[in-house]
Amino acid sequence: AQVIATPEVKAEVNGKVITLTWEAIENAAQYGITVGTEMPVFVEETTYVFTGEYETEYTFNVVAVPADEDKFAVSEAATVTATTEAAPVVEPFVPVASEWGVVGDLTNWAAGKDIVMYTTETENLFVAENVTITSGAFKVRANNEWNDKKNYGLKFAGKVYADQYYAVETGGGSKNITPMTYGTYDVYFDLANERVALVTPGKSYADATDGGD
Repeated sequence: AQVIATPEVKAEVNGKVITLTWEAIENAAQYGITVGTEMPVFVEETTYVFTGEYETEYTFNVVAVPADEDKFAVSEAATVTATTEAAPVVEPFVPVASEWGVVGDLTNWAAGKDIVMYTTETENLFVAENVTITSGAFKVRANNEWNDKKNYGLKFAGKVYADQYYAVETGGGSKNITPMTYGTYDVYFDLANERVALVTPGKSYADATDGGD
């Protein structure tokens, strides 16, 4: 039987992904790819994508397998070696003070006394952690000032439960936010969805459920 041609294999590395490509081989029906001592994988395409570990060398053997094995024999193996790249360095997230703050009875509604809310890893989600509320109510506002466009209170009057989020709106008509139970909470302001939540410390905003109206 005639041995069919050996594929000319190229390897391209992107992070920990190695992509093998080759030209189609005449009389080949599929291609067998072996990585190290693993069992071969067979594909009909002329490409193979492999995901490995970072900073690791891998050796691939690729053979062309004929459609008619009575007339043709499997090709010799094309061997290619590729090394994955180093793992990307992920900078740790560092919260920074935002323009938003908590104002209310706990600050005597006084100018310049707002409790600063900090950025989180979620865009447009801000938090003031471990805020102790012993009485009264609060709102969320920007830059320690009353501005109807950046002054958020409840859409609907009523008290709010811990670990639930509630719709808020801007403007003078918005309602004060009064906890159902006073205590210490992480106060979250979700600007993207216009919501506020009092979350029990140790839990996350993702744990909060919809408090409805």
